[in-house]
Amino acid sequence: CKKEPNTLLKIEGVTSDVRNGNAVSGVDVELTEQILEGGSFNSSFQFAADDLTDVNGKYVLEFPRQNAAEYKLGFDKSGYFNQVHSVNPDNVDPNEAYVVNASLIPEAYFTVHLINQNPFDEEDRILYRNLNAYFSCSCCNVAWVEALGTSVDTSFTCIIHGDFTVAYTWEVRRNDADSVYNASIFCPAFEETILTIEY
Repeated sequence: CKKEPNTLLKIEGVTSDVRNGNAVSGVDVELTEQILEGGSFNSSFQFAADDLTDVNGKYVLEFPRQNAAEYKLGFDKSGYFNQVHSVNPDNVDPNEAYVVNASLIPEAYFTVHLINQNPFDEEDRILYRNLNAYFSCSCCNVAWVEALGTSVDTSFTCIIHGDFTVAYTWEVRRNDADSVYNASIFCPAFEETILTIEY
């Protein structure tokens, strides 16, 4: 007897820039799936299909239907934060395309440079922290960064959301006197913004 062809499923959508809704081309879209093997679900995800978005930000994925527990749809392009969307296979109908759109967040680099320009003694201290930048790296969250001594000249760089205004504060202790400052800085997408604090 003839073997029946596998049913093809289709997932499609459009990628856009979260700031303005403009299409983002050249995004690598990859679908992986967790499938049933030998009566149990494999803990790892296997490649199912991939595509690059066109000039209109559109992608189309076609792949054979299997006994899947979950799909993961990844969106990856240099200059943007990666995204992963979870898709329930029960929602993917073989009779029509399942639509998953993605609004991508652009990256920006934010470098903070701390310099003790007027050292007094080894008890000199500066504390720095961001007030609203809840990002993945430890220096970009709201924890304090501390530097001690007369020879402080240090910097750190974070990858943050582009076109984002970072609010920050810093405290300086010198000769047993404390000074507190607050400010903000705009970080354009796809660029490095350098904040230098001399104290």
